This record gives sequence, C-alpha cells and structure tokens, in this order.
Amino acid sequence: MIRFVLIAALLAMNAPVCFGQLSIYFCYETREVGWAEGLNNTDGIRDSEAWKHCKVRGGKNPVMEFSRNGYGCYAVVAGVDVNRVKTNGWAAGAATQAEAISAAKAMARGAGAVESTLSVLAAGCIEKPAKQEPVWSEWHSDPCPYLEYRTKTLEGYDWNYQVHAYIEVRSKFKVPVTFVFELLDKDGRVHFGDLHKAQPGEKIAFVHKMKASIITRIRIKDLQNANTKKAITCDDAEGGKTQADKDRESLKEAIAEYDALALQTPNSPAKTSICNNALNAIMGRYDDQYKLNAVNDAIRRLKALGNQPVSKPADLSSDIREISQKEIDLVNEIRSVEPNAAVKPWEGAPTDNAAFTLQRKKENVAYLENYLGKATTKAAEEKAAKEKQKNSFNGHMQKGNEAMNSKDYAGAMSSYQAAINSTTDANDQAMARSSYNQALEAKKTADRQVRVAEAKERDKEEDAIYTTAAVATVGAMALIKDGYSSRPFAAKFMLGLGYEHSPILSNGTGKSYIEERNLLTIHLGFNLGVLNNRAVSIYMKPQVNIGMSAFMPGISGGYASYGATGVLQLATRKHSKFNVFGEGGWFKHSGTFKYDADAQNNTATDDVREGNMSFSRLVYGGGFMLRWINDHAGKETYIRPGVFFERPSFFTSEIKPVLSMNLQLYIYSAILLDLTYTHNTYIPGELQHPATLEKKNVSSYGVKIIRQGRLY
Repeated sequence: MIRFVLIAALLAMNAPVCFGQLSIYFCYETREVGWAEGLNNTDGIRDSEAWKHCKVRGGKNPVMEFSRNGYGCYAVVAGVDVNRVKTNGWAAGAATQAEAISAAKAMARGAGAVESTLSVLAAGCIEKPAKQEPVWSEWHSDPCPYLEYRTKTLEGYDWNYQVHAYIEVRSKFKVPVTFVFELLDKDGRVHFGDLHKAQPGEKIAFVHKMKASIITRIRIKDLQNANTKKAITCDDAEGGKTQADKDRESLKEAIAEYDALALQTPNSPAKTSICNNALNAIMGRYDDQYKLNAVNDAIRRLKALGNQPVSKPADLSSDIREISQKEIDLVNEIRSVEPNAAVKPWEGAPTDNAAFTLQRKKENVAYLENYLGKATTKAAEEKAAKEKQKNSFNGHMQKGNEAMNSKDYAGAMSSYQAAINSTTDANDQAMARSSYNQALEAKKTADRQVRVAEAKERDKEEDAIYTTAAVATVGAMALIKDGYSSRPFAAKFMLGLGYEHSPILSNGTGKSYIEERNLLTIHLGFNLGVLNNRAVSIYMKPQVNIGMSAFMPGISGGYASYGATGVLQLATRKHSKFNVFGEGGWFKHSGTFKYDADAQNNTATDDVREGNMSFSRLVYGGGFMLRWINDHAGKETYIRPGVFFERPSFFTSEIKPVLSMNLQLYIYSAILLDLTYTHNTYIPGELQHPATLEKKNVSSYGVKIIRQGRLY
C-alpha cells in the first residue's frame, strides 16, 4: 500500500539564494560608479540594483567592475586626480568598516586620486547570521500507524546555503520490517528514496541535504516483513504472521519457561513423571497447539509440585564451601600458567537450590581440572619451543659477532638476518636488527673505502695515460710540416689535441641524471683532396677521436669515435679567395662515464653513477670559406665558418635534427683551430629510471688545436 502525507516542516518552496555583500558598476560617460550592498544576490538582484544606480548617476552603458559574495565590511570612495579627473575606489570583505574605508582609499590613491579630495560614498558591514537551531516536530502516525516519524529542518548561511532535512522513524511493528522512505516535491518527483530496516521498538535516523525546501510530501512503499521477505500492510502489527506462526512463538516461550522451572524444582518421582510426559509431547509428531497445551500443563503441575511440603533437604553448605575453594584454587593455578584465561568459579542465581548449585560446581571443577591439564601441557611445550628458539637465536648472534670481529661483514649480516628470522621475541629481534644495521654500515664503509681507492687509482691511471699520449702528440705535432699544394690530388695527415664539454646520461641507485662532463681529447685523421684547389674540389676526411676524463677527481671514463666526412667545395675560379662548401658525414660513438662523489669530495654519501653510450651520428651542412694563398712561400690561410645539422641514431623520425656551428681558422699552414658549439644538444646514454630524471638543457662545445702534415 502506498500512502502520502504532507509535512508542515517541509512546505517552504524557496529558490537557491546567493548571499553576498557589494556590487559595483562603472559609468564611463560620467566617470561615476553605481553601487548596491546587501546580503541577497539571488538571480543577480544586487548586481541589477548597482546597474540601475549607475544609470541614475548619468551612465548610459554601465560596466560591472566588482561583485563580491560573502560576509564582512565594505566601502566606496570617490576623489579626483591632479587633472581633476574623477577617480573611485572600493573594497569588500574587510574585518572592520575602518579597514574597508582604508582599503578603498588606497585603491583610489593607486588610480591617482589626491588624498584631500577623497570622500566616502558608502560604508557598512554585512554580519554573519546567527546559527539556526532546528526543532523536532511532533511524532506522526499517518500514513503508517506502526511507523511513526518526526522531522526537523535546518537552513542557514553557515550550512553552505543548504537545507538539511532530519528524519527519525520508530517502529511499533512486532517483527523486523524493511521499507522505502521516499521524499517527493510538488510535481511528484522522488528526490530521495532509500531502503531502511527497523527492529521492533527501534528508532532510526537519517538526513537528506538539498539546495532548497522542495519536499512537500512523504511516501512509504515496499513495506515487508524482514524475516519472511513478504509484503505486509501498515495495519498489520504482527507483520503477516499466521495463527501457526503465533502458536510456534507461544510454544517457544512456554518451553523456555518450562526449562527454567524444571531446573528449580527438586528432583522427585513426581517431577520425573511430569518431565517425561512433557518431553514425549515436545518430541512427538503433534501439532504446535497440542504441544503448547502439554507444556502449559507441565508448567502448571511443576508449580503445584513446588508448593507441596517436602522433607527437609540435607545441609550441603559445607560441601559447597569446600568445592568453591577448590574452584578458586584451580582458577588461580590456571591463571598462573595462562594469565588471560577466561575461567572463573561457577556463580548461579540466588534462587538456585543447594543440590543444583553443588552439581554445577562439581561440573565446573571437572572442566577446570581438564583446562589446567591442557594449559600446563601447552605451557611446557611453549617453554621448550622458546628455549629452542633462544638457543638458535644465540647461535646465530654468536656467528654474526665472530664474523664482525674478523671483518666479514657480509657473513655477519647473513647471521644477524638469520637471528631475526629465528625468533618471535620483539626484544631479541630489535637487538639482532641493531647488530645487522651496524654490520651493514660497516660493510658500506669498507666497500666505500675500496671503491674510493679504486676510483683514485683509476684517476691516476687516466691522468698518466692522457699525459703520456698528449706529450707524444705534441712531440709528433712539432715534427710534422705542412704547406700549400696545388696538385690535383693532395693528402695530409692531421694530429691534434683538444677540449670538449658534452653531456651523457648516468644512472645511480633508483635515479637517473644528466651529467655535464669535461673531456681532454686527442684527434687523428687525414685530409684527402681530389681536384685539389680547383673551381670544383672534393675532399675526404676520415677521422678518429678519443676523449678522456683526465684530471677530473672522482670522474672516469671517456669516449672513442670514428668516421669520415665528405666535402664539396665550389669557387668561381682556381685559387679564388671566396668559396662555398657543402659537407656531410657519419660517425660512430661509444663511451663510458663513472662518477664517485665520495672520491671527489671525501664524503660518505655512496653516490655512485655510471653511464654508457653507443650510437651513430649523421652530420650534414655547409658554409663558406675565405682563404689567402702565398704561392711563393707555399703557405695557406683561411677562415671557414659553417652550420650543420646533426641527427643521432636514437632520434625518432618525428624529432628534428640538432643545429650546430663550426669555425675553422687555418693560420699560415702552421696551425688549425677548430671551434664547435651546439645549443641545447642531444643527450646520449642509457636511461634506466625515466620517472626520476630531472630534465635540463645542456649546450656542448669544444676546441681542437690541430697540426697538418703534408704527405703528397
């Protein structure tokens, strides 16, 4: 059955309200402002009043400058600047009116207003309304007499401009029920319809939040007996019970009363006969009404039997005292073995007879004795297990200590870890964990010392290798000689030293880095000319380059590259001073990088980074060359700037090549200076932890000092 009810507390039909404080419109024609203050800005009502005010003050097309919703103090001021142009200022949301006026004047002064011309046009405060205290309505029994409800509503500014509908329902049904409590508006739309369950006599509460008081009626539907899941009506307090259900419940209550009475009645032949008859009826194949009659008859007869005079029972008080003391002793003994054991002496009701009490205490003593035996056995087993565990723990700890003394830190850590795993004792685990951490730190220190020593040895070796190679290179450069060749085919040997600043990716423990490294380089190559020094000349330049991190403490590694470039050089005539050229080539690069912060800074950070790179590089571009040839002396001088595009092999097709610049200065066939710069260059290397990489732009640059030796 679906019923409806009107709730007086929810009849209000308010639209959502936008609460505020101050609205400002500016009149460009008169340079005046129109304003309106107030709490209510529903549907822009306050903004509209400010617009009208601006029109009154001479404005034709007012423009909104300010609108604030909230509480606090406001002010509007006016003045003129040094050119007598009208200037305004306003403020809202201040703690006091004085603060609002001060802020508004500051705004006007910021627009150029002269202090002496400032006047206050409006000022005031919008106070926060007092919090509303909702009041419960009376209990209503319509539409469902056995589901009473009451309501209260709360709406206010401090409740986020919401209406809170609080509802309490109490059930007078005699069975658990489920129901849907629906809230409807004036158009019959359901806004809230939740399923609820209530026990007999239970009171349940719930709350619904809405933008306004839109609820006009309540509907209760889908009312069911929670036990049977069957629909019931609001007039059925029994919840759809049949006569058979009622008989079954009455029988259950009667049997409970019979059991309690039978325990309290002294044993006798008459009691035995009554109980046997009742038991036969209960266990027999009879209907519930027959069983109920038999149980009620047994109750009546047991009550009558209890009123008959009986012989005076034996005095069992001393036996009860004795067995009670035994109970207490057993309980204390059990708790000495198992402190939290849930055991206690038996405590009956004050109305229990002595024989019944004695019997129950005997049964409890038997239970306690059995419990004590099991607890004692369990305690002995636990003690043996703990001793075994302790012996194992001590053995592992001893091995760990011996390993520590012999500086076998890895073995010590293994033994301490085994000690942690061998015990469940928190104190022992803490002690073993502390020893493990000490061994770990000792191992880190020892490993660090070895690692730093190796790093410093590598630094020495790299310094020595580069020094030897550089000295040999300089010596060879001093021996080779160059000169201008006008032959159609020319061959020159190239040897030089240089410096290079370039990036590489490195990886540490759980983090990747972009490194900027400084390399000392050695260069070897050939310059082979075909149609040498003609209007159209072709040159091939195979090269080998080696870079080393020499004289860089804590940093080792380097790179090697090989490849070649081809040059097409054009001029208007032979030996022309102005030439243009196009150049392209391919190079293969491979290298390593290793950084040890402790070797560099004498710290204990264990900051070790390693990097590897292997890639090929395609380079192409061009430029022009200005050169001067002294045929008589056989010497040549030129300036050769160029712009190139570089595409490493790890670039995808979507990535544009990197732009680099090169400048070569060849001075009187004596020395060649090669300068290279690449802005925001590519970064080679293996990236193992992409999420941790802090990206940055790195520019690479380098300089080479090269001697050429004429071969042909």
